[in-house]
Amino acid sequence: MTDASRQPPSGAVQLLVAVWLGGATLAAPAQAWCAPPARGTEPALANSALDAGGGQSPGSFAPPQPPATALAPIGMPPRAQIQAALTNHPRVLAAQARERSLQAGGDSLRAGQHETVLRTTQARRRSDGPGGAQHEWLVGVERTLRSDTKRQADGRLADQDAVLGGHLVEDARHETARELLRAWFTWQRAAGEARLADDQLTLVAGLTRSVDQRVRAGDAAQIEAGQAGAELERTRAVSLLARAHESASGLTLRRRFPEIAVDSPDSSRLVPLEVAEPAMADRERLRDLYLARSHEIALARGEARRAELAAERARAERRTDPSIGAFAAFDRGGSESVLGIAISLPLAGPAREAGLRGALAEHQAASARVDDLERRVQADFEVGWSNATARASAARALAQAAAAQAAIATRLGRAYTLGEAALSDWLLARRHASEAQQQAMGARLEAIEAAARLRLDLHELAGFDD
Repeated sequence: MTDASRQPPSGAVQLLVAVWLGGATLAAPAQAWCAPPARGTEPALANSALDAGGGQSPGSFAPPQPPATALAPIGMPPRAQIQAALTNHPRVLAAQARERSLQAGGDSLRAGQHETVLRTTQARRRSDGPGGAQHEWLVGVERTLRSDTKRQADGRLADQDAVLGGHLVEDARHETARELLRAWFTWQRAAGEARLADDQLTLVAGLTRSVDQRVRAGDAAQIEAGQAGAELERTRAVSLLARAHESASGLTLRRRFPEIAVDSPDSSRLVPLEVAEPAMADRERLRDLYLARSHEIALARGEARRAELAAERARAERRTDPSIGAFAAFDRGGSESVLGIAISLPLAGPAREAGLRGALAEHQAASARVDDLERRVQADFEVGWSNATARASAARALAQAAAAQAAIATRLGRAYTLGEAALSDWLLARRHASEAQQQAMGARLEAIEAAARLRLDLHELAGFDD
């Protein structure tokens, strides 16, 4: 009968892998499956059950003891490396260049497209009269006058372009942070699998030596040595593949983010991830924060606002701007001179009305995109929340399954030593225990990654929003 008082609290509160970082200790219900183990202690997923090899009589062949496998500490690189990786990434640099481009475009809008035009003409008049050939020329200056309504509309557009530039940089930085988080955990998972594969290889190598000793002593058949040797080669192949995967994942991370150090085994440099379990009542509050802090929504809303301002500018453009100028003309070789002013006013045509209709349609499309994005981001939050919850529950269940499989392998190892079980049964049980341990480690990493991703999207993940 299980003591209910020792079970974690029920409901989504116990399941959610929340997203708090930084501290040294974890919430008690989550500690068994998501906490980095203390130095010198055995984690829940280590083969502690296999280490209990008591009951062996002197002179008997004890099964080889599995290595004290400690789960890798889970964390993120130092903040300085994260900040350098995000600041120097080409996606962020491109967004910053785009921001400068928008700022320059805003300066152009404020200055206006109309410029002063200098006109000059020169002619030579020939006549049959006594005057003969005479030179004539005209010099004039004119400029189109922008109305105050259009000047204010252009200023608002320029201000909005500056806001959009900032949103572009923030969104690019956030998307880069997401990519960094994915690449980091992919490498962490590959490195953890490689360590477990190496530990399994060490265990099977010891088992093979133990079987060889029994064969030489006449306590085991030669076929068992063949079985152990085949299992050793299979385990060696698994270890080689795991190391290759770790190398490829590390290379990908290093190439995409050269500022992140992936070649040092020193885990003390990591910023440890802590997993807590907030109250279910925080779900609505976190959803609101998720929407309010979404750079995607901010960017879409900024584009919709700019489309609205562009429509206002197109509406003002239905009224044409006059051009005014002054000129001086000299005729008959300078004996006659003319000074005057010139005013021109374009007559508005259907193109201006069509431009307004197009701008209004663009505003409607941008507004619809905002609504669609808000729905998608809300769905992303629900998926992220549920994903973290489910992965937390799965990690806990797989940790228990790994412990059970390890206990079965331990019992079969003892039974084989006593001649009560076949070597093939023990090897199969050991293989199942190793696979269960790999699954438990992967589930633990996925649970912490899901929590970190949710925290990142809330812009509260340490090191990413400094």
